[in-house]
Amino acid sequence: ILWSRKKCFDNKEIFNVFGHEVFDEPQINDYSCAIDLGCCYSKEKLLNPRLCALEFPTMKMFTQNKLEEYKF
Repeated sequence: ILWSRKKCFDNKEIFNVFGHEVFDEPQINDYSCAIDLGCCYSKEKLLNPRLCALEFPTMKMFTQNKLEEYKF
């Protein structure tokens, strides 16, 4: 899979769902979706840390607010 933080690549038949780079909201396009909303962070580090999931094949997004507060 071609991947870059600076440029999105059209991977043709592969739909890539990934995390590791935190966003305020899910970032979706025709060939990829970034779903890391920072659920591991405290509210001091991130305004709205949440867990995110993408359902296939409907492409429906699910988010869950952080239930417990941990300090990292």
